Amino acid sequence: MKKKKFVSTAKRLLIITFSITILIMTVMWAIGIRFEHLKILKLIFSKPMELSAKEKTEVHDWLQKNTINLTTIEAGSGFDDMMPLKAMIADARIVSLGEHAHLNGSFYKVKHRMVEFLVTEMDFTVFAIEASFGCASKINEYLLGGDVSPQEALEELVYKVWRTEEIQDMLIWVREYNATHDKKVKFYGFDTRPVFRCAKVVYDYLRRTNGTKDYDDILLEWITLKIDRSDRDKLKNIIRQVKDLISYLENQCPKASQDKKEWDFAVQNSKVLLQYLLRFSIDNRSKRSDIRDKHMADNVKRIIDYEERAKTILRAANPHITALPGSGCMGAYLRQMYGDEMVVIALIGDDRRGSLAELLTMAGLDISVLDFRSLPEGIVSGGITESCGWKCDEGGVSL
Repeated sequence: MKKKKFVSTAKRLLIITFSITILIMTVMWAIGIRFEHLKILKLIFSKPMELSAKEKTEVHDWLQKNTINLTTIEAGSGFDDMMPLKAMIADARIVSLGEHAHLNGSFYKVKHRMVEFLVTEMDFTVFAIEASFGCASKINEYLLGGDVSPQEALEELVYKVWRTEEIQDMLIWVREYNATHDKKVKFYGFDTRPVFRCAKVVYDYLRRTNGTKDYDDILLEWITLKIDRSDRDKLKNIIRQVKDLISYLENQCPKASQDKKEWDFAVQNSKVLLQYLLRFSIDNRSKRSDIRDKHMADNVKRIIDYEERAKTILRAANPHITALPGSGCMGAYLRQMYGDEMVVIALIGDDRRGSLAELLTMAGLDISVLDFRSLPEGIVSGGITESCGWKCDEGGVSL
């Protein structure tokens, strides 16, 4: 009798456990959480591997022999210490520069120095940032010697995280570089927000080319920041209008090559308007985040195609540039598109106990570049990878 009661209770517990598991999985799926996201959370929140004294010595010895040590983060310091990066980057056409946190002055300085190196020593001519796609026009006008102040150029970036002294110094350097070189460096944003700059690009193009005025009202709503995303019926109507606008522009392709470049840029900006609307037509925040990264990857491709596959530097937060397969991150989509033509370099400054930064500091390394593709199997790979706190699939710079 007791055995039957035990079996019956066990069955009920099994059924309840199974039902709860199914319920949790259903809720996770409904709110947009996928198993790929759980992999990233595990990487971020898992406790670093505990290394014995002997294992730490092994890891430290390997790091001392296999990292690239930079002497300074300050721009304008020459490139002797950076030359080993050439072998690491090799023939890559895209270098994605990440950062552990925005508004970190050290990260911004080292990125300025990386831009100088990649432009001067490796012929990169496009710099694209996690900022509005439509912000490029006035910034490029400044970079190419136009009558625009660096402060006016910086204001185009909108987000406070980019309107910093370090970014302004980098823009000033690019302008000075362009003034003395035939190959010019150009600037782009690849994000889908905010889009009022994109609306202005399209509106100005239509007025300059005597195009239709059918879409003026909706474009002006965007430009004056009066567009209302909360009205779902209105949002659906705006989506239809923007799709019609894209079709109209695509049918207006000019014959002259210079006119075609200007037209192509207007078309691209109109497509970013649609991306923005499609993103905010999704109620689920997690799905919205995923589609943002997909759209950013699509915009990077548009920029590279627009610039005829010029060598391109990307700049964004580490979670966007990671190329972990199935993660839904921009870097993962770009890896599918470009394969080994892209190199990812994350900037890491997390000094928590057991972090990579602490590991490098204990090894006597200050500003160091580590190629994760070179990690050997065993304790070195395990200890370093788990200390990152996120998936670093290629390069990492610890500050």
